[in-house]
Amino acid sequence: MSLAIVEAAAASQEPLEPAAIVEAGVWEPRTLRDVEWCLEQVAESEAEQADIDEQLRDLIARATARADKIKAGSQNRVAFFTGRVSQFAEKNKADLLIGKAKSRQFLSGKIGWRRRSGRLVVTEKIALADWLATQDPSLFRIKIEPEMKALQAQVQKDGIIPPGCTWNEEMDELYVEASPLPTLNAAPAKEIK
Repeated sequence: MSLAIVEAAAASQEPLEPAAIVEAGVWEPRTLRDVEWCLEQVAESEAEQADIDEQLRDLIARATARADKIKAGSQNRVAFFTGRVSQFAEKNKADLLIGKAKSRQFLSGKIGWRRRSGRLVVTEKIALADWLATQDPSLFRIKIEPEMKALQAQVQKDGIIPPGCTWNEEMDELYVEASPLPTLNAAPAKEIK
């Protein structure tokens, strides 16, 4: 076994597919002990990845909390000044707008009014659905989606594959799964003592 080749593959910054490693002529297991060693390497690498992911989550959480704390002050100032300007604008709309203009430009921004048309807002979907069922069909549409569990059972029962579908035959699929490395966090308190 050439440990240098294995370490070179492990040190690579690019993820390697197992098939690519075999094709490149890198070491491969020849005994059960070699397979056990490989599974140990997989377990160690997966534990390292989980560690890095946990560190990243912690770092993101701390950075997000700090950013939220810093932003809170500026968000409060935005709300305060926007509220004060809005009150002023509502009281002085006639003085702010000139002619038919709907807005007033300042050096540091703009104040304006937009006409918004009325629109329907659904607040209770079930009540609306019940009402629509009694109305003209042009007021609603029916979305057809396959119910996959029922469709799967029907195909298995009668063997007819619907158009737009294919059947993947049942097969054994190989998987390699390393046992996670034991950690102090995972060990019961009695074992730690």
